[in-house]
Amino acid sequence: GSGDFAARGRFPLPSLILLDLKLPRKSGLAILQWLRQQTALKHIPVIVLTSSKESSDVSRAYDLGANSYLVKPVGFEGLLELVKSIGMYWMILNKTPEPTGNPSMIPPAGRPLL
Repeated sequence: GSGDFAARGRFPLPSLILLDLKLPRKSGLAILQWLRQQTALKHIPVIVLTSSKESSDVSRAYDLGANSYLVKPVGFEGLLELVKSIGMYWMILNKTPEPTGNPSMIPPAGRPLL
């Protein structure tokens, strides 16, 4: 890649992605689909963390490669506990494959995702 965040030594890829479905400019499902098409990103676990309880959203997220689908709790304390649990499982207990591909092949910021 190029641009301000091209240096993977200084700006490594994330170990986990929390993705909301309801985003201002692009559907979270479209972003999930794009992530799964990127060689350098497709093995990063993606947790959909959203307010939608719609079965069609759940099914579509898993069809597109989500690793987990969680509905956000209403209160802040519930959300805090959920995020702690996510961190414990995905960052400490879970084992993921090493990244493959060339991270420099990720489209630069500003280029359309799809």
